[in-house]
This record gives sequence, C-alpha cells and structure tokens, in this order.
Amino acid sequence: MAMVAIYLFFGSAIRERKPEYAIIRAVGATQKQVYSMVFSEFLGLVLAALSLSALLGIIVGYSTTFMILGISPYAPLVPLSIALPFAGLLAIIATEFVALVVSCYYPARNAGKVNMLEELRNL
Repeated sequence: MAMVAIYLFFGSAIRERKPEYAIIRAVGATQKQVYSMVFSEFLGLVLAALSLSALLGIIVGYSTTFMILGISPYAPLVPLSIALPFAGLLAIIATEFVALVVSCYYPARNAGKVNMLEELRNL
C-alpha cells in the first residue's frame, strides 16, 4: 500500500514539474542526469521516512512495553521470557525499502523521458 501511495505522490510531483525538467534538459542535462537527480531526491525522502518511522516505532514500542509490563507483579520475569525478533524486523524493513525504491524508480524514469520541445513550447 505504501508503494502505491509513494508512486502516486511522486508521479504527481513529476507531472507538476515537467517544465522544470525540460528547462534542465534545455540547459544541457542528459536524460540519465535528470533521472539520477530525481531518483536521488526521492530516495532521500524514502530514507528519511524509513529512519523516522523506525525511530518512532522503537520509542513507542519501548514506552508501551514499559507501561504495560511495568505494572505486572511478574515484571522481573518478563525480560527473560520475551525475545525481540531482530531478524524479522530487519527483513520487514529491507522489504519495505526495496518496495519504496522500486516505487521511486518509475516516476524518476518518467522525469528523464520528458519531451523537452513539447514542454518548452507550452510555457
């Protein structure tokens, strides 16, 4: 679901900025340079979102665990019986990262394929 939402958001950003990409191409940038510029911009947004969501998830998880298990009479025994699934969490984050990078690829590729003459004529 995040992949589709990111794809739609980045796709609409590309459609709104087509004249800018056409001007960049007119100045002398190649399709590959425009693609790499847009892809790196989108990838920065994805990395920021993933790191912020992981940080907030850790904080909320820790505070919730502390509040729920801190009131239990068996609280000293709980850390011995609960194991954190770090491998599962890393697999989920890696899968999400791959999905979001793929959703960044197609809009960036479309930005590189902007028809410079058509866009500049319509300015």
